[in-house]
Amino acid sequence: MRPWLILFFLCRLILIDNPCQSQFADVSSQWQAFISNETAEFGNGLSLYDFNSDHLDDITVAENLSGIACYANTGSGFELEYYFPESYSIKQILWVDFDNDEDVDLFYTTNGGGVHLLENAGNFSFIEIDLDSLIPSDLHAYGAAWGDYDRDGLLDVYICSYNIFFESTYTNYLLHNLGQGEFEEVASPMGVNSADDNAFQPCWVDFNGDGWLDLHIINDHLIGNEYFENLQGQSFIDRSSESGLGVEMDAMCNSISDFDNDGDFDIYITNHWDGNHLMRNDSDIFANKAGIANVGIADFCWGGLWMDYDLDGFDDLQVCSSMGVESVGFNYVFHNEGDGTFSTSDAGSLRSSFSCAKADFNNDLRWDYAVYNALPTDISFFKIQIHQIIALKFRLEVLRVTMKESDHLSNIS
Repeated sequence: MRPWLILFFLCRLILIDNPCQSQFADVSSQWQAFISNETAEFGNGLSLYDFNSDHLDDITVAENLSGIACYANTGSGFELEYYFPESYSIKQILWVDFDNDEDVDLFYTTNGGGVHLLENAGNFSFIEIDLDSLIPSDLHAYGAAWGDYDRDGLLDVYICSYNIFFESTYTNYLLHNLGQGEFEEVASPMGVNSADDNAFQPCWVDFNGDGWLDLHIINDHLIGNEYFENLQGQSFIDRSSESGLGVEMDAMCNSISDFDNDGDFDIYITNHWDGNHLMRNDSDIFANKAGIANVGIADFCWGGLWMDYDLDGFDDLQVCSSMGVESVGFNYVFHNEGDGTFSTSDAGSLRSSFSCAKADFNNDLRWDYAVYNALPTDISFFKIQIHQIIALKFRLEVLRVTMKESDHLSNIS
């Protein structure tokens, strides 16, 4: 008896997603959120979050020098449900359950009017928490971030102070949540007050994987960005320089993702024409890989967000660009190739765009996104349109047979 190996191919037709042809369709005619006035010179806040807990992502929009419009998702569009008047320019909107009562409260920052925290008392009835003794009422606050830095079960908030143009010398602020609607300001004793910086946006992320939230802050006008390592909730240590994150740039946005799936978080930072930065984390040391990754973008960029739009397990990237309200730029979408590089999937429309946010508008389990524009002021909504292609899938099979010495290969069928 002699064994023989016979090789043959099996093939079948399959439909696969082609990421290079994946495009986002502008569906703004259906998913509308009307803006009643013009946007601020460098944009206003935008939030996509299910604020009424009906399992549909809603949209909250800051209207310049007017107020905050909350549009509920009906399943086929948006309808205005609540409106919060505000006379200052609103820079950021955050929904947060700061008191752990299982309904969302509203927090927002303003340009010259401080910050505001509205407690949801039930049935969308709100009571403002007095923060005037902790935060200056004329603070120019652009960005803020909530996170439980001391792991006591209560969310705390870090607030950035933007001083250039306003002749102010306010520091950044860290409000430690004491519960029962009470806070204490602890930025200085915790070592994160960052005096006199043009701070744009903070974020809380456990960069070194020790289970404690670290703090990353981007600054504008060539002031070095900052990275503070959390020392088990007792204090922070400035590791900006040694980590490689103390980059001097005109930083506009810091967006977090493990884009290379290596188990730690990386940072994408938007910038002006000198190029954006993709700070790859390698054991808590960061290096700019934007050029190699093809996401540098020599343009004036603003909002950036990560989303795995084609569900291949790698986060893709969307970026807004514009030079103020007087010019236009592309809304870029980059596809993550999974090898540390990106390809341009969609250059988007030419608009004057600033802030962006992602959600799943129609619960189809794919990311959609929205962009806040000027010229004219409106919200653009984009949904993924996957172009499937027909492909032949070949599979090599190995068949082992046993033959008698007298058999001939020609007899095998």
